[in-house]
Amino acid sequence: RTLVLFDGIPINTSDEGSVNWNSIHIDNVQRIEVFKGPGSSLYGNSAMGGVINIITRKPAAGQSRTSVTGIWGSAGAQTYRFYNSGRTPAGFYWTAAAQKEKMGNYDDGAGNKVFNRLDGETYDVQLGKTWQDKAEVALSLHRYLLDYGFPDIGYRFYDQAYYTGKMGTGSKDETRYAARFKYKFTDRLQ
Repeated sequence: RTLVLFDGIPINTSDEGSVNWNSIHIDNVQRIEVFKGPGSSLYGNSAMGGVINIITRKPAAGQSRTSVTGIWGSAGAQTYRFYNSGRTPAGFYWTAAAQKEKMGNYDDGAGNKVFNRLDGETYDVQLGKTWQDKAEVALSLHRYLLDYGFPDIGYRFYDQAYYTGKMGTGSKDETRYAARFKYKFTDRLQ
């Protein structure tokens, strides 16, 4: 098991430990830190295989940035993204990101219709204040909503799956929030 953090907040699902990589807005990523090997002494038993920490981008002082993206693909795949960030000269900053994903039925390699449905939404908001390079206070919210359907496999015969023609369904609703305070006591290490 590898622990995945988003600005220090675990984003592994609590039920199976997986990570929905689609819920991470690439516009928002500054860097990714990878700690190899067991990190359970620092991060708990979820970090037996290591830790991946995704650090978000902080906007430059006095600037704001907005982007809107649309992506379309096969099987009715659609992704829409919105990103806005900014920082005032006084050190207040914000980032807001939203993403909508949709996907529909498709035909497999044998020409059979495969019932499939994906309808996901992701929201990230971060508000903060910095004081020079010494201190920072930040509040963040991450919300992921998913409604999905998948082909219901009636039975398997050897390696061939036989579908019932019905669809299994499910949903997820994950909300994570955090308050963070950082203070740099010194720049020197002795």
